[in-house]
This record gives sequence, C-alpha cells and structure tokens, in this order.
Amino acid sequence: MAYVYSYRGKKISLTLSPDDIGIRFETPEVAADSFRSVRASVARTLPRGESRYRIAPRRFDRTMLLHDPGAARTAISTVRNALSARAMTAVRRTLPVYIEEESQLRVVVTREVTVRFKPKTTAAQRARVLKDLDLTVRYTNEFNKQQFVVVPARDIDESETIRTANRLSERSEVEYAAPNFVSESRKLADTNDPQLRAQWHLNNKGSNGGLAGEDVRAFDAWEITPGGKPSIVIAIVDDGVDLTHPDLKANIWVNPKSSAPDRNGRNFFHDDFDPSPRHFERPYDDTESNDIHGTPCAGVAAAVGNNKKGVVGIAYRCKILAVKAFGGEGMTPNDRIADAVRYAGQKAHVISNSWAVPRNADLESAVDDVVRTGRDGKGCLVFCATGNEYRPYILFPASHPSALAVGASNDQGKRSKYSNRGPGIQFVTPSDDIDRDRQGITTTDVSIKNRGYAKGAYCNDFGGTSSSTPLAAGIGALVLSVNPSLTWKQVRSILRGTADKIDREGKTYKNGYSIHYGFGRLNAFKAVERAAKGAKRKRTAEKKKKKR
Repeated sequence: MAYVYSYRGKKISLTLSPDDIGIRFETPEVAADSFRSVRASVARTLPRGESRYRIAPRRFDRTMLLHDPGAARTAISTVRNALSARAMTAVRRTLPVYIEEESQLRVVVTREVTVRFKPKTTAAQRARVLKDLDLTVRYTNEFNKQQFVVVPARDIDESETIRTANRLSERSEVEYAAPNFVSESRKLADTNDPQLRAQWHLNNKGSNGGLAGEDVRAFDAWEITPGGKPSIVIAIVDDGVDLTHPDLKANIWVNPKSSAPDRNGRNFFHDDFDPSPRHFERPYDDTESNDIHGTPCAGVAAAVGNNKKGVVGIAYRCKILAVKAFGGEGMTPNDRIADAVRYAGQKAHVISNSWAVPRNADLESAVDDVVRTGRDGKGCLVFCATGNEYRPYILFPASHPSALAVGASNDQGKRSKYSNRGPGIQFVTPSDDIDRDRQGITTTDVSIKNRGYAKGAYCNDFGGTSSSTPLAAGIGALVLSVNPSLTWKQVRSILRGTADKIDREGKTYKNGYSIHYGFGRLNAFKAVERAAKGAKRKRTAEKKKKKR
C-alpha cells in the first residue's frame, strides 16, 4: 500500500496493480498505432456481449495502459506479447500502475510532479526547494504562477515519483505536491419543440408508467424566467460538445474577444482550441471509447428552446461553454483535468462535471480555486455526479466539500438503484433507472451520421448521474438568471431549502437530510421563486437607501 497527499494534507491510498502495466513510447504516433492494434486484438478475443471496460487498453499521448493477469510481475514478456516487433523498438520504458482506493480507477505513474508553493514564497526559496530534491521545472501553470510541473534532473525510475511528491509535500514552503498521474476516468452515463413531450424530467404527466408530478417543475420555473438569461454561462467539462448541433449551435458560448483563440471553448485533452468530439470507434454507442457523452449533457442543461427543433434544455436561453478534458482513449493527466476546471471557472458561472476520476490534490485545489475566485469572487457553482456504481459512498470530485454532488431519481420519485449514496450527496434530479426498467432522458446526441447513442441527432435513453448533473446545473443557471448577485453558498442554501423531500416513507430524513437523497429532489420553480424574491427585496432596500 502506498499513498500520496490530498490538497488538505490527508492521505490518498493507492495499491500497486498486479494486472496492469504502463508503457511509455518514443512518439505519440507509435503509441496510437500500438493502441489501435491492441484494442482490435482485445475486441476479437472477447466473448460476444461481454464488457471490455476493464481489459481494454487506455492511452494518452505517448503513454499506454495494458491489462493482463500478472502484468506487473512479468512486465517485459507482457509488453512483448502485446506489441509488434516494430512497436517494441519504440518502447522507452515500462511504468507502474496503481489503483486509487476510493474510485477503484487506475493511474499510471510518470516522472512528473505537480507542486504549488505558498503565495508568499520567493523565487529563491522555490529554487532552493527544487535544488534540494534535484528537480527541474518542466512548465509553469498558466492559471497560477506559483504552481509548476517538475521532473527529476536525472533519469531516475518512475517508482521514485510518489516518494518525491511526498517529500515535497512536507516542505514548509509548499502548499501541496502530488504526482501528475495519467489517470483513468469514468463517464457516468447509463445510457413547441417536437420532442418536449418526451422530456418527462421537465414535466412528468404520468405517461409510460411514470407518476405525474415527479419532475423538477421546469414549466413553472419558466413562468418566472423563460429559460434563463444568455448572460449566464454553463460549462460542460467532458469529452467535447457538438458545436454544430442544430439544437445547440445557437447557445454555444462565443468569446467576446474576436481575436481570442478559444472562440467557443477549449480542448485540454489535445491541447488546442477545438472542443468538439473527435474520437469514434465501433461500437459507436459505447460511452467509454467514443466522444459522445458531453453532447447529451449539454442538451439536458441548455438545448435551444422555442426553435421548433428536437428538444429543450432546462436553461434553454443560457450559454454553453464546451471544455474538453477527456477523449475516447480513456486517460488524461491530472493537471489537464484540473486546468480544464480552472479555465471553466474563468469563463462560466456554472460548471457541470458528469464524470469521476481518482482523488488528487491538483483537482481538489482547482475546485477550491473556482469557488473562491469565480464570478468575481462570488464563486462558481460546481455540480458533480455522485456515480453509478451502487456504492454507499460518492465518488470524486463529487465528494469535494465545495462540490454540489448530484444523484439520480426516477420517474416514480424513487432513487435510481445505481445512484451512489452516502454523506456529502446534496440533491437528486430525475434520470433513468435501468434496474427497474424506467424511462430514460431524451436529449441531444452527436449529430455526426451514424455516431452516438442513436443514429440521429437525438437519443431517448440517456441517463445515469451523468444526466442528473447537467439538469441540476441548468437549475443553478436559472437561479443565477434571476439573482446573479448570489454567492455560490447562497445558491446552495436556496437549492437545499427548496428541494422536495421525495420517498419519505422509504428513506428517513434526519434534520431535513437523507444519505440517499441529500436535501431532496431539486425543485426548479421553488428555487427560482425564492431567488427572485431575494433579488426583489435587495432592490427595494437599495431604493430606500437612496431616498435617505
């Protein structure tokens, strides 16, 4: 058992995986060719209908993860058996793989360590710390000039990375330090607008076995703020958003600076400025190997309304900021995920995260950064999915104390069986419930022909806490539309105080809180109504003050 430190100094437990090995190639091109070859081999040998989630290879840039029983003990023979002779000549080294205890997701150890120094640390002090540990700066973080990714000055083994990070953490000049793992991620989908009637989560009339009224009261909320305001921006941090989708295009955020390279968002996975989906492979409806997850999430939050097309998002007049942090090949360095959240916090008011990753200090600090500095100091609303693993605890980053953790309920007002529960869950919102054969969510799908969950530009079976989270984010956007002066904690208080206590007979609420439902199912109407009344009281008080 090994450990690294969290942002707040707590230990994050890691177990060396006996069945996984990382490979570092000379070039990304050889890594990509090898990845495709191994992936095809796995697909050929897998029994029909069996999930390949655990055994499929994962890749990011020059790093690939291989799974094979006993791989860590027989690393060389495992790599030799998996790769072609040509690819073997381009292998630079093998890398250890650990499993993070909470998420059970895998991380590949590289030579990189992320370190953030305390605010008043001088350049001379930073240089001394790095010299003491024989480290050199690879690059400076663009969002915090006291944060760096560092590597050993000498070519030492990756097995030393964890020890180096922990030694850095113990220095008085350091705010936090952690290995910059290449981490496995998990997307949390289960898988006068013409299809509005099918969107029962907005207005449940009791069709298809659902119970009337088991929804978020969107229609009533729209009487106060029809779809919210275009000035409110919702960031979808995910595997990309279809920027040209006919039901999303008009709501895609456009950078007000015409010369800025991030016209509609940013891609941290590929390190460029096109956040569109680009990874597709058969089967094209497989969430883990295709960039098809962010587009349905965007539609749930803010698909265009009153355009006589398809579906409508709950915040159908708010804008969508596309932030691509993941790709179909399944792994991303921790610093890129954290910086994706930091970027979202600079541009958006609300951030929707329908995924889970291993707990790490850099992403912990990123969430703290955006709730502290976002919205000119009022703080961004950071909504995160609790997870779909039937577990009695919620995953990270939903478990972060400043995150708004969202679980799932079904069309009959019960918790979806898969929805992770436990201390820290804040709310639930409607989604599917595959174990009880309940209705899924109708939303936008990737509009590229023959790609996505369905063959067209819409799907009717989206679900999981992946769908619950952007619905909650859209409700948060409606609240800010009527009262943008609220701090993130004030919005959280309103959402908590107006949530419906569903399933009272089945699950006990103690002091208004349930470990299954949090504070209840979000009620968009009550939340918007309370926020609007608060804004009105503030305006009245300001007028009286001026008269004096």
